[in-house]
Amino acid sequence: ILSFIEKAKSATENVEFILKNDVNQDIKFTSLIGVNVFRVVQEAINNSIKYADASKIKINISEKNNQISIVIKDNGKGFDLNSITLGNGLSNIEKRMSEIGGKAFINSQEKNGTEIKIVINK
Repeated sequence: ILSFIEKAKSATENVEFILKNDVNQDIKFTSLIGVNVFRVVQEAINNSIKYADASKIKINISEKNNQISIVIKDNGKGFDLNSITLGNGLSNIEKRMSEIGGKAFINSQEKNGTEIKIVINK
């Protein structure tokens, strides 16, 4: 995940990335969980870059009560959750988290950006 964020930083000129990582680097996931978490983070960041016209993307990785929480928040144009059908990317986020016993929360408001939060048990 951290490597992907570094690559995204170097590939995008007009986007500021702010990373806060408060998780022990020794945490290990099964390959199934690891791949799903990585793909969700990748999807969220790519959406912020491609569709949201965001100039700032914050990624916060934290650990609490035996859970890992990853929040990807952008300052992009956002969207009204009630008036759109979730595209493949956003649907896949929820599906991937469901497959590994995690949870996904998508919050967005027009002109106020989007926040995607995933929570996984350690």
